[in-house]
Amino acid sequence: MGRTRKMRRRERRYHRLLTLIEELYENQRSMIAVLGEHMVKIRTLSRQLAAIREEKKSGQEGTNENS
Repeated sequence: MGRTRKMRRRERRYHRLLTLIEELYENQRSMIAVLGEHMVKIRTLSRQLAAIREEKKSGQEGTNENS
């Protein structure tokens, strides 16, 4: 009798651990997806910033040559 109660307790503990591991796995997957979206946004913004800097640089060079 004591042994079966012990086994049931162990099964519940393992089940809880398995549930927690599954939740962690799902959270990790969603975090990776969000991180990927942010990386795309960062890449886009850095390209835009580089283009703006290039425009400013070429605009300044043009005004310096005219002076």
